[in-house]
Amino acid sequence: MAETQTKKQSKGEGVGFKEAKKTLVCRKLYKQTLDTNLMPQDIVEKHYPNGDVHDMYIAEVLEIIE
Repeated sequence: MAETQTKKQSKGEGVGFKEAKKTLVCRKLYKQTLDTNLMPQDIVEKHYPNGDVHDMYIAEVLEIIE
C-alpha cells in the first residue's frame, strides 16, 4: 500500500480501501496456487521468473458496499 498511497479502512466485517468506488465483501469458498506446469513456458518465464506464483480464489459475494 505504501507504493500506491492507498488508505485502508474498515468496510463491513473486513478491510477495504478509502479510494475504492465499490468494495466486495466475500466468503472464500476455495483457494488454489496456480500450477506453472500447466502454463505455457513463455508465460511462466515472463510473469513468474522468481517462482512467486499467484493464488486463485473462488468466493461468494455477500455484500457490495458503495
